[in-house]
Amino acid sequence: NILVWHEIVKDRFKDGTELVVTFCPLCGSAIVFEAEGNDFGVSGKLYESNLLMFDRKTESLWSQIEGRAVVGERIGEELKHYSSQVMQYSQFQEKYSEGKVLSKETGHLRDYGFYPYGNYGEDHEQFYFPVSINDERLPSKEIMYIVNTENHSVAFVDKKLTEEIVLVETPDGVVAAQVVDGEVVAKNLEGKILPGYVAMWFSWANHNQENGIVWTGE
Repeated sequence: NILVWHEIVKDRFKDGTELVVTFCPLCGSAIVFEAEGNDFGVSGKLYESNLLMFDRKTESLWSQIEGRAVVGERIGEELKHYSSQVMQYSQFQEKYSEGKVLSKETGHLRDYGFYPYGNYGEDHEQFYFPVSINDERLPSKEIMYIVNTENHSVAFVDKKLTEEIVLVETPDGVVAAQVVDGEVVAKNLEGKILPGYVAMWFSWANHNQENGIVWTGE
């Protein structure tokens, strides 16, 4: 609810790891990156209806769903993804009883119980802003679990994933995905965990027509 309004939150672990947690309410894209000393803010601009962040040092613009700079002196630079999950708060409480949660005391006057986008999330064909590609293979706002390999991006229909392992072949190797203890886990065949994130179908499809691989569960 807080990220619906603010879209970016920064965190730092005791070992010095800096993360930036991002959420674009128009794309349902919840993505965590390693910040590596970068200080990101919300530009107020969109690209293909997706959040454009900016780094305060150079004011370059970064596409959230691409995880890279698209305008400015840092154009082409990419951010490293960090594994993340989207879950209900009750599930988080049960699994991570010692976990910390972002406080609603943000210093801003916001009603965090109010969703400012009406029925946007339920209406699968409603868009506030136009996008270049309307890929009709899936409903526009279907939630996908996405894993990026070296040169490709694999999108799984999130609700179709179960405890049964799914194998998807890519030119970069096989991606194995399954639900483990309520969370989606993706690995390569060597057992290395591959960072994943969620986003609506239309947003992922707009950016991955050439390098995208889709698993629909059919």
